[in-house]
Amino acid sequence: MPIDLQPIPVDARRAARQAVLLRQKIEDAGGIEPAVQAAVDAILAARSVDPASELKRLRLLYQVFYTREELEALVRNTFDSLGLGGRP
Repeated sequence: MPIDLQPIPVDARRAARQAVLLRQKIEDAGGIEPAVQAAVDAILAARSVDPASELKRLRLLYQVFYTREELEALVRNTFDSLGLGGRP
């Protein structure tokens, strides 16, 4: 049974900035589902030899602990929490 991962909480100002950036990425990807797949692919593409960053460390942790299905749900929940996913 997959784990339902909720988005990491952020303050309103940061959420607004993220929403603007993600809206453009969703449009560039061709819609929600292609954007979900691109985001999960980026998480799964992180390698230990990549330059050090907090994002890389988080992606590597996600690779170890979560299935692709759980990561897809996390991305969808993040989009939804920012009003971008099309779900109420």
